[in-house]
Amino acid sequence: VEYNSQTPVQFDVINMLGENVLSQNTNNTKNTTIDVSSLTKGLYFLQMTTDSKTTSLKFTMNK
Repeated sequence: VEYNSQTPVQFDVINMLGENVLSQNTNNTKNTTIDVSSLTKGLYFLQMTTDSKTTSLKFTMNK
């Protein structure tokens, strides 16, 4: 995941039931790797939260 933020970012992976299945914090970097290999097949949302903004992206796991 690449992003442009000067502040730490909280990444959360949320399943279709609204459950947070994975969380990761980063510091002032411009990209990070999130290991989603443990997730089962299905639709998920990646939620990225900074001090001032929350953005969500939808993705599908196809195993």
